[in-house]
Amino acid sequence: MNKVICYPRCCTPKYYSDDDYYFEMFTVPEQKINNVGHVGVQLFKELRKSKIAPTVEALDFTIIAMAVVAADKAVLRKKSADGWTRKIELCIYLHDAPKWRQEKRKLEEMLRFLSGDFWVFTVNFIFNFRLSE
Repeated sequence: MNKVICYPRCCTPKYYSDDDYYFEMFTVPEQKINNVGHVGVQLFKELRKSKIAPTVEALDFTIIAMAVVAADKAVLRKKSADGWTRKIELCIYLHDAPKWRQEKRKLEEMLRFLSGDFWVFTVNFIFNFRLSE
C-alpha cells in the first residue's frame, strides 16, 4: 500500500519515511526532501482576495479534495501490480475529524468507484491551525 500524508504546517511530521509521500498543505515546506511536496499554497490568499470565508465543513471538504488530487498525482499507476489499480492510504488532517471519520467508509467507496483504486483514509484532528496560514 502506498501511503500519502497531507498535513498543514502545524501538524508537520516528526520524521519522514523514504517509503511515503508527504504534502504540506497551504505553505511551501521548509524541508527540502525528495518525497515532500506542497499543495494549496495560494488558497488562503485567493479566498481573502475574493472575500470568501469558507465554513469549517467547506474547508475540510477542500482539504480532502486537494489531498486526493495530491495522492493521485504522487502514486503512479504503472508501479501497481496490474499496471492500473493502486492501493492508497491517505492520511489527512481535518477540523471536524469526528464527523469525517463517520463518513470515512463512504469516501473510500466513492473513490474506489470513481478511480478504480483501493483507498484507506486516516483522519486526524488539526490542532493550532489558523485560517490565515
